Amino acid sequence: MSRRALQVRFDPRLHEKVGFFANASGTSMNRLVVDAVESYVQQLAVELDSELTDTLRRVRSYAESEENEERDLEAFVRAEVSLSGSDPAEGTVVSAPKSDTPSEQLGRILAGLG
Repeated sequence: MSRRALQVRFDPRLHEKVGFFANASGTSMNRLVVDAVESYVQQLAVELDSELTDTLRRVRSYAESEENEERDLEAFVRAEVSLSGSDPAEGTVVSAPKSDTPSEQLGRILAGLG
């Protein structure tokens, strides 16, 4: 696997600390930083996995509950009733379309009108 360079800027005090601990552990500053980042990323992955697993568990639990289904359906019906007549998502019938007889429909199709 090829390695890629990444330039990182440290505060002078942090740079000094990294140098101190790299020297104390007998490794390079680069190796110390790479190991630290790998460790931190692994920790984040474990935490994220745990959070996602917990969220999935809660969603499944909620979805499987008939009590929630009934409550949600009831809330939906109440909302629909409370918005009757003023629901912006509802359309308005302007006029009922005139229904053509089959022969009229055929005549319009043959005339290229639709």
